[in-house]
Amino acid sequence: MGKILEAKNLVRTYGTRRALDNVSVKVKEGEMVALIGPSGSGKSTLLRATTGLILTDKNGGEVSLMGIPVQKDGELCNSVRAARSKVGFVFQQFNLVGRLSLFENVMLGALGRLPFWKGFFGNWPQKDQELAMKALDRVGVAEYAAQRANVLSGGQQQRGAIARALVQGAKAIFLDEPVASLDPVSARKVMELLEDLNKNDGVTVVVVLHQIEYALKFCDRVVALKAGKIVYDGPKEGLVRDKLIEIYGAEYDEESGGAAPLEETPPPLETTKKSNIFLTIAQWLVALAIVSAAGFMLYKQSSHKQADINFSILATENSQNAKERWKPFLDDMRKQTGLDIKPYFQSQYAGLVQAMAFGQTQVGWFSNKSGLEAVKSGKAEVFLRSADTSGVDGYQSVLIVNSKSKISLDDVLKCDRSLEFGMGDASSTSGTLVPMVYLFAPNNVDPQNCFKVVRSAGHEANFYSVANGQIPVATNNSTSLQVIGKEHPELLKNVRVIWTSPTLPEDPIIWRKDLPADKKDKIRKFFLNYGRQGDAAQQKRERDILKSLSFGLFQPANDTHLLIVRDMEAKLDLINAKKTGDVAKISQAQKVVDAIEQEQKTAKPVPLLWSEPTDPVEAAAVQKAMKLNNAQPTTKPDNGAK
Repeated sequence: MGKILEAKNLVRTYGTRRALDNVSVKVKEGEMVALIGPSGSGKSTLLRATTGLILTDKNGGEVSLMGIPVQKDGELCNSVRAARSKVGFVFQQFNLVGRLSLFENVMLGALGRLPFWKGFFGNWPQKDQELAMKALDRVGVAEYAAQRANVLSGGQQQRGAIARALVQGAKAIFLDEPVASLDPVSARKVMELLEDLNKNDGVTVVVVLHQIEYALKFCDRVVALKAGKIVYDGPKEGLVRDKLIEIYGAEYDEESGGAAPLEETPPPLETTKKSNIFLTIAQWLVALAIVSAAGFMLYKQSSHKQADINFSILATENSQNAKERWKPFLDDMRKQTGLDIKPYFQSQYAGLVQAMAFGQTQVGWFSNKSGLEAVKSGKAEVFLRSADTSGVDGYQSVLIVNSKSKISLDDVLKCDRSLEFGMGDASSTSGTLVPMVYLFAPNNVDPQNCFKVVRSAGHEANFYSVANGQIPVATNNSTSLQVIGKEHPELLKNVRVIWTSPTLPEDPIIWRKDLPADKKDKIRKFFLNYGRQGDAAQQKRERDILKSLSFGLFQPANDTHLLIVRDMEAKLDLINAKKTGDVAKISQAQKVVDAIEQEQKTAKPVPLLWSEPTDPVEAAAVQKAMKLNNAQPTTKPDNGAK
C-alpha cells in the first residue's frame, strides 16, 4: 500500500512549551487512525501541521502527502496546493456557509479542479452536480440538499462537510475532533459513517478524538500523544488500562500556560513584508467584481428559467433507457404546447427537490414524499397526479427477496442483525416512509440497529441487487416491478414479494408557483387532454405512449393529495416520540397528528375526470403474478367526475 502521510521530526513551539517535540508518523493507504491524548498533547497541532494549516518551527521537520511536499523547516512548499487537493479536511465547527444550501456547500468541494471562471460564476458541470448528490446520498443527508446549512443539525452539517470532501475527490479525510460538539447519537452515526467509508470505499481516515471509546471501537490503529511526544503508536488492542492511565494521568490545560491555541490562522501561501496601498485598492476592486458578477449571474439565471420549461423526471431506471422511453411523450408535449421542453432525468429524489426549489426546473414528476418536500419549500404546488395503466387507483410498497430464498417476513422482523437490507432513497415514499410507518415502527424494528447493513438505493438498483443475489431483502413498489416486468419479464421471476403495504396514492405532478399563468394553462391542458382527445386513432396512439411509461390518464389534483403522506410522517414522528418517553415531545407530536386528521376531514380534493385503463390486461396480469391485486379500481362515474 502507498503512503498517504509522512511527517518527519516535527517541532512546533508555543511560548516556552513544545506542542510537537520531534514527532514522526506515517499513515498508509486504507488505514483508519485515531489521534488521542490529553488536552494540549499536540494531536490537533499535528493534524493541522500535516496539511500546512500550521507551520512548524524553523528547522522543524518536513511533511508530505502522497509523496507531494507540504512544508519543510517552517515554510510551505510550492506544491502545497496540489497536496491539499488530495486530502479533505473536516473541522469540529463544520465550516459550512450558513446562507448557502447544503448542496451548494458540497459543490464547493469541486472548486479545486475547475477553471477559475467556472468556479467564480458557480457554473458547475452536470457531472459534478451528480457527484455532489451521490456524495450527499452516500453520507445519508441527500434529502436535505435544498435546505440552508444553518438550519441543519450539527450531525447533518458534519455529514455535509464529509460529503464536500468526497466531492473534492479526496483519497484521505483528516478530521479534527469531528464529534466533539455533537450529541451521542449523532456522534456515533458520524463515526459509523467514517468507518463505512474506510472499510467499503477505501478512504483513508485520520481523526482526532477525545472519546477513547470511539477510538477503540472504530479505529484499527491508535496514535497517542502526551506533552508533544508520541507515547503509543500501534493497534487498538494494545491500549490496555495501564497504558491509558499512563497517557491520561496528567492533564494539560490547552487554554493556559503558553499552550497551543485551539485555532491558529493558516499561514498564507505568500506574504509581504509591509502594507501596500495599491494592494488594498486591488483587493477592493476584486471584491467589487465578485459582487457585480454574482448579481449578473443571478439576473441571467432568473432570465433563463423563464425561457422554457425544464421538466424533471423521476428515473426509476438508468437515464439512457429513460430518455428513450420518454422521447415520444416529450415530443408531443413540445408540439401541443408550443413550448421548448427540456427533460431533467434524476434517480435521486433530493436532486428533484433541489432543482425545483432553486428554479432549475419548473414542472416535474415526483414521488409523494419528495413531492411533499418540494411543496414544503413554499415554491411549488401539486396540480396533477399520475394514474396506473390498469385503472387501479394507487400502488403499493413491497418487500422483495430472491425467488430461491427461504427468507420470510418473520425473518426480516427478527432484529438479529443477520440480514443485509436494501432501503430506498431517504425521500422515497414507497422505499422508506411507507415500510417505516406500516411495517417497521409498529413492530419496534429500527433498521439501523436490526440489520447487519442497511444500504440506500433506488428501486431499480434494489431490484437487481435482490434478483442477482447481492442483497437478501429490499424495498420496492408495484409500479417499479411493472416497468421491469414489461421490459425484462424473465428477471421478474427472480424475485418474490413477502410484504405488501396498503394502497398508496399515485405520484403527484408539481409545478413552481411562479410559473407564468399562460404556461401553466398550456401544461395543464396538455396533461389532462393527453389520451382523451382526438379520434380513436389519436387516443390509441397517445394511450400506447402512456402505457409504455406505465401511466394511465392523468387526473387533476392539488396539495390535499399529499395529506396522506403528511399523516404518515406525523404518525412516524409520534411513534418515535413515544419511544423517548418525553411527555412534551409526545404531546407536540400528537397535536400535529390531530391537526392533520382534522384537515383531512375538511379537505376538498379536486373532482376527478372520467378515466379508462391504458393497459388493463398486461397491468392486471403483472399484479396478479406478483400478488399485488389488493387495490381497488377507479370506477366510471355517471356524471364524468368523481
